Amino acid sequence: MELVANFETITPLQAQEIIDKNNIDNRRVDYNTVNKYARCMLSDDWLVNGQTIVFDKNGVLRDGQHRLMACTSSDTPFVTLVVRGVDPSCFKTLDDLRKRTLRDTFSIMQEENHNLLSGIVHYFAQYKTYNMVRESVNFSNIEGTNFLEKNPNVREVAEFISKNKKYLRELPPAVLGTLKCIFDEISVEDSNRYFNTLLHGVCDDINNPVKIFRDIVIRYKLTRKRNSRVRTPIWFFKGIKAWNFMRKGRSVSKIVIRENEKFPVAI
Repeated sequence: MELVANFETITPLQAQEIIDKNNIDNRRVDYNTVNKYARCMLSDDWLVNGQTIVFDKNGVLRDGQHRLMACTSSDTPFVTLVVRGVDPSCFKTLDDLRKRTLRDTFSIMQEENHNLLSGIVHYFAQYKTYNMVRESVNFSNIEGTNFLEKNPNVREVAEFISKNKKYLRELPPAVLGTLKCIFDEISVEDSNRYFNTLLHGVCDDINNPVKIFRDIVIRYKLTRKRNSRVRTPIWFFKGIKAWNFMRKGRSVSKIVIRENEKFPVAI
């Protein structure tokens, strides 16, 4: 088997032609991945890292469809290593290794609290980009590291949450940290007041919205059925609503999410 490897510049037109003619029996397209790659190409964050576009000896594309689709989606050419001539049966071994995560990247960078830090960056970047948090949105590792450099205060928040998460173990630390980052950007004083109540339950008003949110979290953990869980965006939804009620000086007896209610934006 003779393999040929060369660095090539793939244009959007070439990428589309490959997708149309050579992309046979490939895996299902993950459009979140396509969009993630396209953002990197548009922002000039796409780097030549040695990963390959692979064709078998029959000219069939065996690896690289998401990168090629990102090229056409972003209308941006990119340089990549192209390998041609592999045995068709080799497709079974492609992508068989564990992918490096943002957590791994932060660990290699020797960031403190790298596990918590990656979770906060994941959610906080979503909120700042889309004004909402969803479980299905992913950012590339380079997007994550760039975001951290532009928002260095996330490190301080991660340290704060790492020291104080024991006071509200029922809520995921990454959710706590992201809410702190969101609220700190609006008012550090109010954010500290919110977290004093959320973490420690310090409040004489039983209808304080943050106290109500804390009670919801604790009550859910006490009464939930085995193997059940609340989807992460729900905690953000209710946590931000509690913040908005607090900022408006409103007392509430419950925090509910109405049908078709839009994701709240912190005020």
